[in-house]
Amino acid sequence: PMEDIVALKIAFRKLKKLQRKVIYYIFEKDLTQTKIAHKLGISQKQVSRIKDSALKELKEDIERD
Repeated sequence: PMEDIVALKIAFRKLKKLQRKVIYYIFEKDLTQTKIAHKLGISQKQVSRIKDSALKELKEDIERD
């Protein structure tokens, strides 16, 4: 539903800049974690941690509403 899309957009804007970049590259650009790591100058493990924390924050934020 439209409300879910709006809630997701609002929650996405609350993420830190690096979290938003990682989520964008994964879900919009369909890049691998390794490619994202290279692009951002961080390790693949960091990309994985950032992705996990961002998804957790998004889930918690959306469930709260």
